[in-house]
Amino acid sequence: MINVIVSPLCPSAVTPGSYVPPSVDKMTAAVLSGSGHPVALELEHALGFTPLLQGLAVYPNPSGFHDAAHIAYGCGQLVIINNLNDRHEQRLLRGHDAPVTCLDISAKGSFIASGQRASVDRSVPFVIWDFATGQPTQRVLTTHQGHVDVVRYSPDEGMIATTGAEGSLCVWDAITGTKVASFQDTVSGDAARSVCWGPVEHSGTRNQKYTLYVAFSTGVRFFTLQFSVKTLSFQMQSVTCQVPGAGGRMGGFVRKYLCSGKTAHGDMVCGTTSGDVVVFSCASATYRTALTLCANGVVGLCVVHKYDCVIIGGGDGVIQKIAGKGDQWSVLQKTRVQGHVCTMSCSADEEEVYIMTDAGHIYRMLCRDMTLCLASEAPLSGLTDVSIPSDRTDWFASASKDGVVRVWDLSEYSIVCQFTVASSAVGQPAPIGSMKHTPSMNGNAAASRMTGSAVSDAPTPTSVAFDTPSSVICSGWSDGRIRGLQIVPGNPWAQLLWTIPNAHKGRVHSLRVSKLYYLSAGDDSSLRVWSRNRDLVAQTQDHKQPVVACLIDNTSDTIVHSVSLDMSLASYDLTKVDMAVSAPRRIAFKSDVQAGAFTCLAQRRDHERECVVGTQEGSILFFDIDAERPVMRISDAQRSKITALEVSPNGRWLVGGLSDGSIVVYELFADSGNRCQLVLQALCHSAGVARCAWTADGRQVVSAGNDGELIIWNFYDASETLDASSQQRVVPAAAEGGTAKASLEKSASVTRR
Repeated sequence: MINVIVSPLCPSAVTPGSYVPPSVDKMTAAVLSGSGHPVALELEHALGFTPLLQGLAVYPNPSGFHDAAHIAYGCGQLVIINNLNDRHEQRLLRGHDAPVTCLDISAKGSFIASGQRASVDRSVPFVIWDFATGQPTQRVLTTHQGHVDVVRYSPDEGMIATTGAEGSLCVWDAITGTKVASFQDTVSGDAARSVCWGPVEHSGTRNQKYTLYVAFSTGVRFFTLQFSVKTLSFQMQSVTCQVPGAGGRMGGFVRKYLCSGKTAHGDMVCGTTSGDVVVFSCASATYRTALTLCANGVVGLCVVHKYDCVIIGGGDGVIQKIAGKGDQWSVLQKTRVQGHVCTMSCSADEEEVYIMTDAGHIYRMLCRDMTLCLASEAPLSGLTDVSIPSDRTDWFASASKDGVVRVWDLSEYSIVCQFTVASSAVGQPAPIGSMKHTPSMNGNAAASRMTGSAVSDAPTPTSVAFDTPSSVICSGWSDGRIRGLQIVPGNPWAQLLWTIPNAHKGRVHSLRVSKLYYLSAGDDSSLRVWSRNRDLVAQTQDHKQPVVACLIDNTSDTIVHSVSLDMSLASYDLTKVDMAVSAPRRIAFKSDVQAGAFTCLAQRRDHERECVVGTQEGSILFFDIDAERPVMRISDAQRSKITALEVSPNGRWLVGGLSDGSIVVYELFADSGNRCQLVLQALCHSAGVARCAWTADGRQVVSAGNDGELIIWNFYDASETLDASSQQRVVPAAAEGGTAKASLEKSASVTRR
């Protein structure tokens, strides 16, 4: 009889539905493992961002502690502050329990405000952070529904304006977090996508007056917010900007507004979903003119006072510089970026514009001549696999649903090279800034995210594994092919080396490589073995549903294992193959119908031929090849699906990824072999974890999320010295439990048979 003890969830940095501002003590705390050694998991770096209309902010003071190259943006549940001049300088702010939807930095650079989607309790908060320390100072619960669309500081840092999905505008006291005034449109859902503050009049007096310019989906309104001595409160009044024509709920032609900005000439310039730029007079709230500039809408707009121009970003990837005033405007210059523009923001000195696209790019563009430079790149579509070579610790490869295989430099957080089927077929994309229209690297997938259209049938990578040497990568694809890729030094594009056509019917879920052969698992319920010449050597048909993971036994290259959604684990001896049907001898077949579908597979290094299997129902099963039933079982109290498992190189630690975005670390006891223990859990991904992998030295873990985030973790055990000055430490199990001893009493303890 197996004694099973349910594992409670360890506290994490952000627990869904609750808010605990991280403290320095909690960030630097360490957990004692079962053997008494301290262990810790440190959030080292995050690659990726969330493409949002209001998802980019620039530090406003170039002469202060930070310069104009520091930008802030959302990445899942994180707020990231990056220095574009130094990729190693990154701060990760954790305090949200749902994905970040918008953010802004105050005019003096003292604070950051960031909104989010609704929490699990349906509350819709925004968080105020101290910029210098990175610590949250307030969590303000709003009356918005669904999510916060816009959060914007007033010029004096005294007020914060927010809008929500239900179409309301709220103004909050930035110090106390209390609501000062609000406005609700007569039609629910008329969301406001952009808010601009005007100058503050009579600041610090009893006649203090604010002006707001708000672009709702169907119209533009100007608001005044003035303190009333009579009521001892702020009073809000609004004026609707009229447009020509007989139609529309607001007295004119219908436009849905996405972005806006106020020029020095007193014009309000607004971008629309139809690709128009509509100009209003701020003094009279009247329509002046409209210019049709972009396809797929005007989604980004920056007013550059220094050069007396407006930079427009379109959903078609075209960037345009326009200038003028009143009803007289002209286009001065054009350029193009890869992908669809998501958002734009101007540097504090107004020399540069930072542009985010849904191709995963962040560009720096000079306002003077519109020269473009690619500053950063990351996958935005869901990741499907991640792999780290066994012969080096400074590289890893990722596969993502945007159709790209990328090889990353772990020391520089930069892309070494990448590969797409489109790039191998039609050549490399046009140079940055070229007006020649070429598909972006994730062209069809990007278009589908912006327009809601169906994703094309272009193949996407579903699995990836480094070969030996690590200059060759094996990749499995959604079209059933296996493609070998050659990394060429100095070439940003990997070259197609060879292809195995029709390796599987449907997706290739998993790939493993040995010196003798390639091992693949696919949608067609088969496990296949290929020679180094890419000839089919053996195949199995024992599984009845897709084979989602496979591995080569760490004691012998001739033993392989596979798991399937049919709740089974199979093991095979490749030295004994039935040549009539090319089927290897099956030496073990395990199943557990109570655990649900098997989803991932790993192997212990301290026990001979013992496989570790993750399941749909949240269990981790330990199967000995010689035992009929699982010899050990770990069950999650909240039954989160286990999506990834990987054993550390020294065999002592098991890292797992969960469908709720959590990373868990278990200690595997090799001395007695009778138990394992949950020691760490961290929640940073805003969607499920697709894969996780250890570096060859066991000091880092790379986790890949279905949200497109790549997160690099530093892992410390007793041999490492914890850096007490770190402010990016994940809250370990002991941090919120009070003591390490209390944490150990709560953590998983599972008895082996």
